[in-house]
Amino acid sequence: MINSAYCAVFVVMADYATLIRPTGWDSAEFKEFMNRRGFDMIYQDSAQFAAFMKADNKDNGKALKSLGLAK
Repeated sequence: MINSAYCAVFVVMADYATLIRPTGWDSAEFKEFMNRRGFDMIYQDSAQFAAFMKADNKDNGKALKSLGLAK
């Protein structure tokens, strides 16, 4: 079963590539906003983000299993 939160993120990422990045990503105002809050700005297209999420899920599974919190 696919986690619904991940589905929402993938939909947002697909729309992000066409809607948000060209309009605001490179603006000085957005960069300042992110920097003031300590957020990193790392752009990933939908394929890169999917690979990141897959690897992160695998790493989290290993950590949870090592702690006895997952089988």
